[in-house]
Amino acid sequence: MSIRSRISRLIRVKRAPDQPSGMQTVEDAHYRQLEAYEKARRSTADLAATHRKLEVLCQQATSEVEDLKRQAERSVAAGDDDAARRALRDSLAARKRLDHLTSQRSDAANQLGQLQDQLDRIASRVADQQLHYHHLHARHGVTEATSSMQQAVTASDQAAFEAADAAHTAQREDKHRHHTAAARDEISGPAGSAHTSGSARFDAAFEELETSPDVESQLAKLKNNEEPPQFSDDSSRGQ
Repeated sequence: MSIRSRISRLIRVKRAPDQPSGMQTVEDAHYRQLEAYEKARRSTADLAATHRKLEVLCQQATSEVEDLKRQAERSVAAGDDDAARRALRDSLAARKRLDHLTSQRSDAANQLGQLQDQLDRIASRVADQQLHYHHLHARHGVTEATSSMQQAVTASDQAAFEAADAAHTAQREDKHRHHTAAARDEISGPAGSAHTSGSARFDAAFEELETSPDVESQLAKLKNNEEPPQFSDDSSRGQ
């Protein structure tokens, strides 16, 4: 592997913890879709409110036009042409406002219909994605639970192995202590001595082993210092 490849691999490994998981990415996308749907819903609601307001204004303008028309008719019947003219001028102005408001209401109705269609498509898409998200989330939860269970089983097996090994070690140590105690009892001799306990006999036996070479050395020296045996002349000549 080249140095460049090794460096690239190290960089990928270092960046890996900072990168979001696949489930996190799906969750973020799901919440962005919910936010987009909520924004579209608010926009549709605002336009619907504007449309209702335009309808009210159109109704008021229609009523105003009709009132001015009746007022002009009453003025004509009363022979008041000037009042009739003023009423007609006001009626024409109200008619223009009504026409403008009606056009605005029609445009708002068209836009509201388009926004409602778009909102319905977004809602359907969000519902599908939400179902898919819940499915992925549930499957991810099952995977996480399975992984946790496997880790728990592995840890339990390891703990059981360590406990068995510790028990085996303790058993060996107990056997070793038992054999050591048996050896001490065998060296110490039978129990129930009148003057010396088993421990004293054990110590005495080891003391005897330690002093035995000195005793043998002193015995050899004593033997070397003895005078050689004397033989008589008769015995020498007879030989």
